[in-house]
Order: sequence, then structure tokens, then C-alpha cells
Amino acid sequence: MHEYFGGRWHETESKINQIYRPRESRGGSKRGSASYRFDSPYPCNTGKYSILKRRVQSTVWFNDGTSSDIEHYDLHCVKGQIQRRNYSASPARYLSSKAMVVGRIDQVFSLGVRRVKEHRTRLKIEATHTSGNKNFTFTIKYRVEGSAEVTTVQKSVVLKPGQKKRIRLAPPNGGSWATIDSITATENRPPDPMPGVIAPVPVPVPSPPPALRPRE
Repeated sequence: MHEYFGGRWHETESKINQIYRPRESRGGSKRGSASYRFDSPYPCNTGKYSILKRRVQSTVWFNDGTSSDIEHYDLHCVKGQIQRRNYSASPARYLSSKAMVVGRIDQVFSLGVRRVKEHRTRLKIEATHTSGNKNFTFTIKYRVEGSAEVTTVQKSVVLKPGQKKRIRLAPPNGGSWATIDSITATENRPPDPMPGVIAPVPVPVPSPPPALRPRE
């Protein structure tokens, strides 16, 4: 989320969820990671009240359901001074069991404050083939906000051996908000060659025998 304050944009809030397939992590143990960050663009309050200046949470999750807290702390402004408070055993929320959401909300408030909240989802693709370029079709199914109808969008991607690409997913048809139901990938195999027409083998025509000369 971004806020326009003091003549420039400030990224005030971000949530990042990284999902790994078991074969992509070391030893197949890592399931994913989650992080949350909040930064207030406003200066520290010089009054007697404490205000939140920054909040950071970062967690790694494993396939057996356990988690490891990497960071979890707050920075507060107390009488114009920064004070840090460390926490533990409170992991950032992991969204593997929830639908992915994409979209953008733009709000304008009084006093010249503008707030933009944006959900982005990027699909990381890594080719595993070892020779030749291959074409893949990614089918993404969305439900646009306010509609129960599923919208299907397809993207075609050509990958070289071992190539990595990232696809940014966005609401279909210019919608402002949507939920991603599923993402599937299929390889577009080249069509089988048409059976060739066997041409007849030409039979050589024997040369006529040489003409006999009359004897003298």
C-alpha cells in the first residue's frame, strides 16, 4: 500500500508470501515464507502519546507445519524518541490455504492524502527441459469482484532450456479486483508430422540394342 504525503509517495504497508514446491527447496523441507512490513510516513509525535512507526514480521514455514520466526519487532515513537520492542512466537500469516487476490484500490482523502492499495501476484516459471525451445500455455481462472462467473485467461510462454520467467497476474478485462481460483500449465506439443507420400521408384528403361552393321 502506498500513501502520497509530503509531496511524494511512501510505501506504507507490504505483505509478501512466497510459495515453494518441495522439489524447489533444499531437501524438500521448505514450504514457503511470509513477511509483513508497515512504515508510517508521518514524523514522530513529540507529544506524550506513543505511535507506531514501523512493524516487521518475517517467517519461514516448513512442510511439517512448523515455522521459524526470522524477524518480529515494532518501532514506536515515544516523546520524539524511537523505541524498539522485540517479539517472538508470533509468525506472519501464511496464505497458502487462501485464494490469491489481485487488484488495486485508489483512495483520496482530505488534506491532500492519497492512498493506493495494490495486491500483486507474480508467477515464477522455471523450465526443466534440456534441449530445444518449448511453448507452454498457462490457464488462469479468475472471479472478478461482484460476479460469481469464472473468467478464463490464457498466456502463451516460450522457454529455452533452463530459462526462468516471471508473469505478473492482473484482473482480467481491466477489472479493479479479482480472485485467482487456479493456475494450470500445459505444454503445447508440436503436431505430429503428416505421413509422407511414398513416391514410386522409377524403373529405368533399358537402352535399345545397337543397330547391326551389314557385313561387307
